[in-house]
Amino acid sequence: MQRISNLLIVLLFTTGLKAQEVNKVKDYYHYPNGDTVFITTYIIKNTPKSELFMWFDIDGKQRSQVEYFLTKKEDYSLLSILNDDEFDNKRFDIINLSFIKKINKNNCFTISVSYSRKEDWERNLFDDKIVFVKPNELRPAIRSALTRTDECYYKSDYISLSFDSLKVGNMKNENQSLK
Repeated sequence: MQRISNLLIVLLFTTGLKAQEVNKVKDYYHYPNGDTVFITTYIIKNTPKSELFMWFDIDGKQRSQVEYFLTKKEDYSLLSILNDDEFDNKRFDIINLSFIKKINKNNCFTISVSYSRKEDWERNLFDDKIVFVKPNELRPAIRSALTRTDECYYKSDYISLSFDSLKVGNMKNENQSLK
């Protein structure tokens, strides 16, 4: 196996964010028992003049913001939860259902994705799972809900995900609850 170490690739995601900078670093390491973990790290730098909203679309369909925010998860949609004052906690951070990260201007956010299968890692299967939207590209109702409160956002500047746990393409989100 050829060692690939700290391969830095600068990518521009083609979701309408020309000033968006995403650096991708790929590496792997071996455990003493012979297992190997393959890791891709995305370092996202928000260079536009305003904040940037980000979420994951694990199924890779690049669902519209309407689908992400208005599709019912159990009895509620994400937008209804954001607008409903009855919910004490508006932050659920369920990947692919309610995760929202706001990246302020000139700030960075890092995503580290681990893979157990080299084939998945080599095919860059997570590249199209990250969705970026500028505030002016949000529908007015969604923008209003997101700017009402900061409590719905993922707070850390880093997240680590296991590709295998995400079950990309086969998520069964109908059984996950937002209550």
